[in-house]
Amino acid sequence: MSGNKSQFSKAPAIYHLINLFTYWLYLFFNLFRKSNSVNNKKVAPLIITGMFRSGTTITASLLQLLGFHAGPKHHLLGAMGPRKSLNPEGFLENYPFMDLSMYIFYLTNSYGDSPPEKAAIEKLSLSGIRDSDAAKFSLLKIHDSRISNLNKINALFNFNFSQPQLYLNNCFNHKSFIKNPHFAPLYCFFKKLFPDSKFLVVFKHPVNAVKSAKKVSVNSDYILYCKYYDQLIAQHQVNGANVFFFSFDELVKQPEVSLKKLAELVGISDYDEKKIVSSIKKPVELVSEADPIPESALCAYNYMLSHSINNKV
Repeated sequence: MSGNKSQFSKAPAIYHLINLFTYWLYLFFNLFRKSNSVNNKKVAPLIITGMFRSGTTITASLLQLLGFHAGPKHHLLGAMGPRKSLNPEGFLENYPFMDLSMYIFYLTNSYGDSPPEKAAIEKLSLSGIRDSDAAKFSLLKIHDSRISNLNKINALFNFNFSQPQLYLNNCFNHKSFIKNPHFAPLYCFFKKLFPDSKFLVVFKHPVNAVKSAKKVSVNSDYILYCKYYDQLIAQHQVNGANVFFFSFDELVKQPEVSLKKLAELVGISDYDEKKIVSSIKKPVELVSEADPIPESALCAYNYMLSHSINNKV
């Protein structure tokens, strides 16, 4: 994958025609959309992020078992299409917020495996995003087969790209989360969008993280590992009130302790520990001492591990 706008291209002819028809339907239905009214409820979902293939989906599934929700079920990216094998039980990612992050990559001439510099992100503003432009990008530039076109229309009809808080207030509750790996390298943008939310940052040892991430992108390396975590580490060093690190390696080693710490973070005291722990799949991931790890990646990992909520030390 390359970090430029050429990465975003229309689907094969037949699918492009279907997507184009979907976009026309969206425009038609949008004519009858009423302005979302502001209500007194302000939802601040827990944000689950971290480098892709680092355990964010497993962590999100644990939160589901603890009674948390990922928003409207029909707005989630499911186990469909070519990427089904990566997460056979679904990705637990909200489609509108996923495509908002993808649109930011598009606007900054970047991509998930080559994220933009912080300075480029800070220039962006939600007020400068038009719903019709973002929806057109979502439907015509991205052929995401993990959600049906009908559900895409429903999600976009309820989502306002320039005012996503209204969507949160109307479609989420106070025990909800949004899982999105892109929020990590785009943290300086999304921390403004979610000022009252806790950011749960999931991470693996650099060797395992990069090896697993290569299943998604061959461009995954230790430099990318650092780009996904540097902003969150810097924020934690200045003010860690809303940033919490969660080690996937420690989750596998000590699931009971990790589950307890996760439950404490979200204020849950009553849960079926045995049932939830039994749902945790324990992949065999070995770190070879022969693998050379750059000092920057190792420092990032050691910092997160020493400050992780489930660190056994």
